[in-house]
Amino acid sequence: MSTDETAPGASTESAEPPTESRLLVAMAFTDTRHEDELLALAAECDATLCYLQGEGRPTLPAALDDLAADGRQRCTIVASTGPDGLRAGSWVRRVAGDWVRRHDGRLAVRIAMAPSGRPVTAASYALPSRPVLGTEAPLTSPAWEQPPDYHHHVLVCRGPRCTARGADETWDALREEIARTCEGDEILAAQTGCLYPCNQAPVVKVSPGEAWHAEVDAERARELVRALSVDG
Repeated sequence: MSTDETAPGASTESAEPPTESRLLVAMAFTDTRHEDELLALAAECDATLCYLQGEGRPTLPAALDDLAADGRQRCTIVASTGPDGLRAGSWVRRVAGDWVRRHDGRLAVRIAMAPSGRPVTAASYALPSRPVLGTEAPLTSPAWEQPPDYHHHVLVCRGPRCTARGADETWDALREEIARTCEGDEILAAQTGCLYPCNQAPVVKVSPGEAWHAEVDAERARELVRALSVDG
């Protein structure tokens, strides 16, 4: 039989793409540190990994774009949650709601939030879920119109060289010391992409004053917070 011929009873139509999909949302800025584990978890859950924030790709809106372009009709999102799970979960709903508003119902989206502190598994997609209707709180708020009035703004470089030299530990120590010693609006800390000069990694920049700090390990990060707190 010719290779162009079709066996009796065989369908000549290509298989229809699945209409239902799953997304696993990585929540933390630093979740790219654990991307291999997250990809394995996503595969176990038959889900696509995406990111709420940070450098990970695809982002949650981009992943929803891909599903809609692929003709999917329904999507269930499960978000892994850390200690601030409720706040992070609120942002997943805001971002998904913004996407639904802008895309006029092209994809039916639901969110099943895993309990804070409990690991996500394939069973998490069977948890009670809520539809995303596009009526969720927006991404903007009058409270976020102006820059915050902090005394110091501390930027921790998370470029590849700084990260390779321990910027993740620098960041963790900085945040812990701020929580332990600072009150109110003393210090606002943020992670950034490459700041240069890379040879001095990990690099931290403090404003105002345009002070640059080189080779800031965890202990030096704690010392820096204590010094800034005293300066006020």
